[in-house]
Amino acid sequence: MASGYRHPVLRLGTALIVLAAAALVLTGCFFGGGGGISVYGSIDGYVYYHVDARGSSDAGATKPNMAVTCSAKAPSGYAPLEGARVVAGSRIAYSNSYGYFIVTSLSPGVYDVSITHERFIMGLTFPGVSVVAGRTTHLGDAKLGSFFYLVIGIDDYPEDTPDLNYCVEDAQAMADSLYGRNGYAGEVVLLTDSGATKEGIRAAIQRIGAKMSPNGQDYFVMTFSGHGGSTTDLEEPPQPNPPGVDPPDEFLVASDGELIFDDELTGWIQQYIRIKTNYCLFVFDSCRSGGMIKGVPGTSAPEWMRNFKPGLSRMARNLSQEGYVVLTACDDDEESLECPALQHGVFTYFFCEGIDSTAADADHDNFITGNEVFSYTAPRTTDYADRIYRREQTPQLFAFPPERADIPIYRTQ
Repeated sequence: MASGYRHPVLRLGTALIVLAAAALVLTGCFFGGGGGISVYGSIDGYVYYHVDARGSSDAGATKPNMAVTCSAKAPSGYAPLEGARVVAGSRIAYSNSYGYFIVTSLSPGVYDVSITHERFIMGLTFPGVSVVAGRTTHLGDAKLGSFFYLVIGIDDYPEDTPDLNYCVEDAQAMADSLYGRNGYAGEVVLLTDSGATKEGIRAAIQRIGAKMSPNGQDYFVMTFSGHGGSTTDLEEPPQPNPPGVDPPDEFLVASDGELIFDDELTGWIQQYIRIKTNYCLFVFDSCRSGGMIKGVPGTSAPEWMRNFKPGLSRMARNLSQEGYVVLTACDDDEESLECPALQHGVFTYFFCEGIDSTAADADHDNFITGNEVFSYTAPRTTDYADRIYRREQTPQLFAFPPERADIPIYRTQ
């Protein structure tokens, strides 16, 4: 046989062996040390965040270099999130600058995939994701939730309603504390004076609800500093609602002098927000505000609150929705005081002090919950009102279920 000549059958066999080896590489198969064959699959997808959420674009987690960089058109109102942590079994990956992630080297089976980011309050879980050998399972878009704040403060009222002095300052302080300095990403709508008419407040709730994700991962926060009252305060109470409909009781006063009754506020929340999420926080610094939550199953109060008076108000029945946390500046028969020395409402001053100083972080875990900020604010408010004004002011807390008040609303780092 001449040198350099190979039999055609041998050449064909060699080619087949090369093709087979290439196929094994392409399908993720390889020969293990024990002589068996291990086959892996992968999971990929995209992570997005609300495009207007403050602070999220520059808050990435440490992540490895990724061999795959892909791009996809972000959903309307969202942007790619870099640094989201994706866990499937024991495997971890991070989203890149396109929001893309891929978790590789997964044995065939079913996985619960979790997606989190330190700047976003609610993570996502995709249960029962199937992985097939040699294939990539596509999760699609993962939209992480963030905070949506509606912050309201009203000093300037019509001539027949006394003006207030520090409610606009209250609103700015709330916005700075809960939004501006919060380690969690979010976006804020700030309404003050002429912008906080009854229709302006309703429209703002509607606009916020339209932006919130339908997957229930967003957190709605509404704060109000201004006049409040009860129908017992009115010379001419409104006509009762139709039979079977909860009549008005407590109310907030908008900047145009219009009253926002319990039924209306609850209806707006349920129509525009409730269908989106069951994570809602309300903070009311207004007179009679405790009547919004009194005497409802699930109402919680610390042991020091000796003046907690049982009872049942109509607004409580409406705002006592599952998932709601409600903090009020005073009881249902008390006034909410504002103080020239503090340049704020007393309740708002101590609320923001507890957050800004992080003193409300009682367990020093770098997170402040509704319970923690209430436990800081309430006794100081009561003590200050008694010492300076010789008046009773007893903040109230509602949470249903009670453990919902243990969810963080502020991240100190």
